[in-house]
Amino acid sequence: MTFVRNLITSASKPYKPAQPVHYGMAVLSIAVATLVRMLLDPWLGDHAPFATVFLAILVIAFWAGFGPAVLTIILGYIAVDYFVILPRHSSAISGFSVWAQTLVYAMVSFGIVSLDRLHVAAQSRANQSEEKYRSLYGNTPVMMHSIDQNGTLLNVSNFWLESLGYERSEVIGHKSVEFLTPESRQYALEVVLPEFFETGVCRDIPYQVIKKNGEIIDVLLSAAIEKDRHSGEVHSLAVLIDVTAQKRAEARIKQWNAELESSVRERTAELEAFCYSVSHDLRSPIRQISSFTELLREDYAPLFKEEGREMLRIVIQSAQRMDQLIHDLLALSRLSRCEIQRRPVDLSASLRQLAQQLQKDEPQRQVDFIIAPKILASVDERMLRVALENLLNNAWKFTRLVDRGRIEFGVKLHAGHPTFFLRDNGIGFDMAYAGKLFGVFERLHSASEFPGTGIGLAIVQRVINRHGGEIWAEGAINQGATFYFTLQTQPVGNDGHPQTLESCTAMPEPPAECRKVM
Repeated sequence: MTFVRNLITSASKPYKPAQPVHYGMAVLSIAVATLVRMLLDPWLGDHAPFATVFLAILVIAFWAGFGPAVLTIILGYIAVDYFVILPRHSSAISGFSVWAQTLVYAMVSFGIVSLDRLHVAAQSRANQSEEKYRSLYGNTPVMMHSIDQNGTLLNVSNFWLESLGYERSEVIGHKSVEFLTPESRQYALEVVLPEFFETGVCRDIPYQVIKKNGEIIDVLLSAAIEKDRHSGEVHSLAVLIDVTAQKRAEARIKQWNAELESSVRERTAELEAFCYSVSHDLRSPIRQISSFTELLREDYAPLFKEEGREMLRIVIQSAQRMDQLIHDLLALSRLSRCEIQRRPVDLSASLRQLAQQLQKDEPQRQVDFIIAPKILASVDERMLRVALENLLNNAWKFTRLVDRGRIEFGVKLHAGHPTFFLRDNGIGFDMAYAGKLFGVFERLHSASEFPGTGIGLAIVQRVINRHGGEIWAEGAINQGATFYFTLQTQPVGNDGHPQTLESCTAMPEPPAECRKVM
């Protein structure tokens, strides 16, 4: 069916118009074919009367086209019937054998012409395809080249020549790596080409190409191997995309970002130095105010009425709060300036010591501390202790209104990374305001209800960020809060080596000695 379809398609395409000379050659070919057949008659006899005519039909169909081929078929039959088939010099068609022979002749002859038509159509399609390929290869506005299995350039597109400034004679036959910078050439010979000829494809390979004028451009090369169906030779077709402008833009953006970051660091350092200076200078007069007010209340209390003594109390509380605020600001400033010195630290032991101090300060509080044992991490001990102290103070403060508080510390997997957490069952918070938790002077509750400076969680975030980690919180009103944080270090095991992730996949219930009710 495919053969018939192709035959019909090829037959529908017109031949190039035949010239008179073609018909003349058809007549001459039949004359020659008949003469040769007559000369071969002593050896062939009655056998294969059309042998030489078939050859003539094939030659004329291939060379002259359809019309002359049909004329050759007609004249060939007449000539053979008159001069070769017995009785000679007679054109009478009679007998079954003669009719069968005529039918076979017609079928073979038109079969030859039809096959020739298919061949011509296929050749035409191949020529058109090759012409389109050459036109696309030569005229497309993209740099393209082909290399053989030795890396020699077989062909390049016109745009390739225009972009790099070479003449075709200067590149064809040369190794493609000759036009690369030394670094790119080494990369191509040692890595890219061996892998390419093994896998048959490569994508977005970064190269630097040298133009004829010495200028260097950045390109991304993608290529695929093609194998010639006839010769079996292997060659590649590569496309090169000039990304020089993009690379330069990226370099400029990186430079601008670096300059911006440097400027931000300088301004931040100036601001922190100013904050430190102002806080330090303010602390001395505030303490003097607090001290002298205390003296007034203690030594001259009888001279004041009840209203006056209340005013002194408010002044003392305000001075103390201001002193604490300045203390926290100084702490925040120092944390931004001091250098991190990492070493393995037992976070569980630090939390336990802080918890014991809180209970010592307020022995009437009933709080369960559940601290997972031996949670070790490579951190700056002093800085992380400040962060843990602020987190624990925060949990302690907001569980004050709960009949029996519960504060838990541990580590678990979150998004595939070890994540530390401190959880409490205090008053919690509305997640709509979670973004305000770590801001300086940001508060979700009034100072009269829950005292504080509004800087503690900002200090925690600064410490965690200095360690390359992140901190976030989850909670709900009257359902407690959980603070999660990561550190740019794996938790350290009991042997001083980093723990694997698998060791953090679950938080088992701590043993009895880790549960201390205070």
